[in-house]
Amino acid sequence: MRTAMSDTPQTHETPTDRHLRWLVERHGMDSAAAAALNRTAQRLFERLRPAAGGTLCLSLSGPPGSGKSTLAALLCRIGRQAAIATAMLSLDDYYLPRAARRRLAEKPYWRQRGLPGTHDAELLLQDIRSLIRKRAAIRTPRFDKGLDDRLGPEFWHHIAGQPALLIVEGWCLNLTPLPKQPAKIDETIGREAVNRCLQTRYAELFDCFDQRWYLQAPDWPSVVDWRWRQARMQPGDFHRRDQVESFLTVFKPWVEQMNASARQWADLVIPIGRDHRPRLS
Repeated sequence: MRTAMSDTPQTHETPTDRHLRWLVERHGMDSAAAAALNRTAQRLFERLRPAAGGTLCLSLSGPPGSGKSTLAALLCRIGRQAAIATAMLSLDDYYLPRAARRRLAEKPYWRQRGLPGTHDAELLLQDIRSLIRKRAAIRTPRFDKGLDDRLGPEFWHHIAGQPALLIVEGWCLNLTPLPKQPAKIDETIGREAVNRCLQTRYAELFDCFDQRWYLQAPDWPSVVDWRWRQARMQPGDFHRRDQVESFLTVFKPWVEQMNASARQWADLVIPIGRDHRPRLS
């Protein structure tokens, strides 16, 4: 289970100490892994140069469980430490509410959350544009994976105004359409439907990003291992590894497509080792 912690500085605690404590207590990392990720995040942040008076919009994508949300949140912490206004949006929070997804359930490829078509891409695009173009505060949705539903507005995130750095993280950001290869007719129809989403509603969303970073997994078994580890840190999500494997089956061809094509569209590809640590050259 997650351990509650406070960001209140401890005696003689440096900003780096606070980042490390947050990674250990909130994300269950050992001290060596936390230190390695913090060093990597510091180097990555140096690549970001938010423009004065505007917003730099960065997309951070990668397979489920690869560490997108942890890295995005750490980059935001580093930015705030440098007095740079930051904000983070997670694609997972924009899953359609359960009632809306029930109406999609007759289509087998959309029976579970995950693939393009199960997100409220229009709302995410609207929120990104609001943050980039306006200085007014906005509220953004929160999705509870344990409940498999969007929470009520009283639980939504609050973003105070226009950030200098906006990080949007999600597994399928900048995903490109798959070729129509499956032998099964249902799989062919499913790919065509997802491809249409990518070419329409999601394409407009992807055009918002100024920079595109991708966390690249070494192989599919690592993805399953990482997502299972994540599930054990999130009570109520999945209870057994085979549930995780079953859930991820629908993601596999799309993740493999992203892994293979990332260097064609990403501004930065960050390889992740089997030990779940990012590798920067």
